This record gives sequence, structure tokens and C-alpha cells, in this order.
Amino acid sequence: MAVGIIAYGTYVPRYRIRASEYVKALGSFAARGISEKTVPDFDEDTITMAREAARGLDLSGVLSLALATTVPPYDQKVLAGTLAEMLGLGPRIFATEHTSSDRCGTEALLASSRGLDGRGLVLVAGAPRGGVREETEHGAGAGAVALVIGEEDVFCEIEGWSAYVEEALGVDFRPAGADRRHDLGLGTYSRELMFHCVRQAVSDLMTKLGTEPGHYAFAVLPGGDGRTPAALGKGLGFEAERVRNPVATLGDLGPATVFFGLAEALAQARPGDRILLASYGAGSGSDAISLKVRSERGPVTSAVEDVEYLDFLSYLKMRRLL
Repeated sequence: MAVGIIAYGTYVPRYRIRASEYVKALGSFAARGISEKTVPDFDEDTITMAREAARGLDLSGVLSLALATTVPPYDQKVLAGTLAEMLGLGPRIFATEHTSSDRCGTEALLASSRGLDGRGLVLVAGAPRGGVREETEHGAGAGAVALVIGEEDVFCEIEGWSAYVEEALGVDFRPAGADRRHDLGLGTYSRELMFHCVRQAVSDLMTKLGTEPGHYAFAVLPGGDGRTPAALGKGLGFEAERVRNPVATLGDLGPATVFFGLAEALAQARPGDRILLASYGAGSGSDAISLKVRSERGPVTSAVEDVEYLDFLSYLKMRRLL
């Protein structure tokens, strides 16, 4: 029996900052193709956002929990136990935690879907940070996505997947003990490496399934800015209008970025549509997943509060960059 998505939910913080605020304060905004981004409140982290994304979903029958984030609030602690308590799942569930690169979200989904016993809950949350003048910080947003997966009541099935990993220079990384991402500034190298890894994973997947770009109604691709996914999609043979990229108005959400793109595609998809979901982690590796919509979409929750825009000084204080 095929495993797939039963229900999903999303959450983004209510605070945002426009690119124009950076320009007024610093004279420039380094993130390409982003007009505004989400900002976590003082008391928000990836755990609280993951909990909000799952709020309102029917979690009955959930026997496994997978958390994916590159910025956990603790370096060493069982975080899944905290979420299990917050969500009322009880202590007798199988819990896994995935981290270290933006590929961790698809890693959690694929790991949870194999040997699934009952229903599983996959939580993917991101809130990347960098130095105030670094491009990685300029585009960094925050948000979380929750997926309930299983073998019954599935409206979107996982019909196949492929993965590709290789050793490469980690140009976008966070050293042990650090709370902010670093970028070596090797833009061309980083871009070519991403394109190479994603192309390998997607090509292997299509060969395995006997599909081609024209068979997919939507493509959700990594990139971290408002332009790269479209360029990557073009190189893979996908028409620009098929590529879903939420970064332009939400910012780079780390591993949650492609899952917000997936949520957008699911909201628009019709029965019979295929969706290609691909991730990328610097260092480096990519997962490619083919999903097929069986029926009208399942239960959806969206915890998006009224938007409130910040000036640059308020933003620095909220992000503890001042």
C-alpha cells in the first residue's frame, strides 16, 4: 500500500520586514528576488513554530514523530520529547531528529515513510541566521510545516524517490558551537554544485519512474532566494510557471522552504497531478521525490497571524543582532 500525505499545516510568524528597510538602513539588500521576509518573535524558535504548524491537525493514530531543523534551540537534548508533550502524542512513540543541512526535511519525510507503522508526523522548521551584513542573514526568514503521513486516507502519495550525495566544500555552513550561518561567498561554485546535485537526483528519479518534466504539473526546487529555483527549473526542463517558490515574500526558511512550496503546489493541484519535490544541502546532497495527487486535498491548517511590519532597528532588537 502506498504511503503519502493525509493532511498538512503551515505556520509563519506575524512579524515581517521589507527589503526597503534594509536599503534605508544599510544602503543595500543582498538577497536576490526577495521583497520581504518573515521574522520570528522574541519567544519563537523552531520548536514552537513546529508545534503551531501542527495545531488543528488530527493526530490520532500517530505513532512516529520526525523533527527536521538546522537550528534547534538545544545542541544536545531530545527535542522530539518536548514536541510529543506539546502535541499530546504521549511518550510511547518512535521519534527521530534530523539536522545538519537544508536537506534534512526531505530526509525526515523519506525516513518516516519507510517501514511506517500507523500514522507519522513530520515537522520541518527553519529560522536561519547570519551576520547582519551577510547575504545569508538578509534573506533569512522563519516558518514551519507539518505533514501527517500514512497508508490510509492518503490524498497525495509518494510514488518514488531518489537521492544523491557527494563530498564537496561546505560553502554555506554553521560551525559547531556557533549560532549563525557562514557563507564563503563562492557564489558561482555554490550555484554550480547545487545544480549538479539536484540534476543528478532528479534525473535518477525520472529514469526510475519513466517520467519527464512534462509529466509534472508543479516543480518545487531549492534555491534560498527568489530567482535560483526558476533558473534551476529551466535547466531541468521545467516551464517557469510550473516552479513554485515561496521565498519572494517569506524569505529563506532553511529546510522548510521547499515544504512551503509543496504546500502551495498542493493547494493548487488537481487529482492526477504530479509534483516534483527536490531539496539540497550544501556539503553536499539532494533528494528528489515524486508525488501524485489522488484526490482533492486533505485537511489543511494555516496558522498565519495578522502581518505586522518592523522597522530595521526593531528587527535588529528582535533578532538579537543589536
